[in-house]
Amino acid sequence: LKAINTATIGQHDLQITAEYEDKNFGSYSSSDTVRIDVKQSVKLRYSGAILPKKVIQGDTQTVTVDLMNTGKSTIYNCTLDFDIDGMQSGGSVFVGNIEPATNAQGSANLRVDSDALGEVTGKITITYEDDYGKEYKKTVDVSTVIEEKVEQVATTTEDEKEKKNPLWWLFMLIGAIIGGALGFGIPYAIHSNKQRKEDEKRL
Repeated sequence: LKAINTATIGQHDLQITAEYEDKNFGSYSSSDTVRIDVKQSVKLRYSGAILPKKVIQGDTQTVTVDLMNTGKSTIYNCTLDFDIDGMQSGGSVFVGNIEPATNAQGSANLRVDSDALGEVTGKITITYEDDYGKEYKKTVDVSTVIEEKVEQVATTTEDEKEKKNPLWWLFMLIGAIIGGALGFGIPYAIHSNKQRKEDEKRL
């Protein structure tokens, strides 16, 4: 006996009938009902179970896994577990049940250790159950490179002014020259004008 692909999940009644004759060719029959459990295999596909090529110390990296139920039975109690060196997930991520021909997502915020550095490896484990509580697991190997966090030095007000106007010293020099010229020129002009008037009086 073989169940068809579209058979519903659960118990199905199978009617069995037997017919026979005795030695005097008397006809007899007997029947009985047998219950058969029909199951559908669970089929789960996934994508997005990867890490970026590089992460920074102390940063938080969000990883989202797309889960697709491509079978004919419901997937139950789907969870995600992250076991990656140098990165903390904070525990399992519960996705829940996924109906046939539907998809779901599971996201985790992975905290990069501040003292981890270099290439790290680990795995993402997808766990789920079928209609009868049988557990299935899919394991994905992942890796990334943890880079050192570069601390930014606070710039002073003078540094910021210099960055905004790198020729500030030139303007100051020109201003000093102009100021000096005015300081010398104005008294000189006044003195010359006074001297000219005195010369005119003598004439």
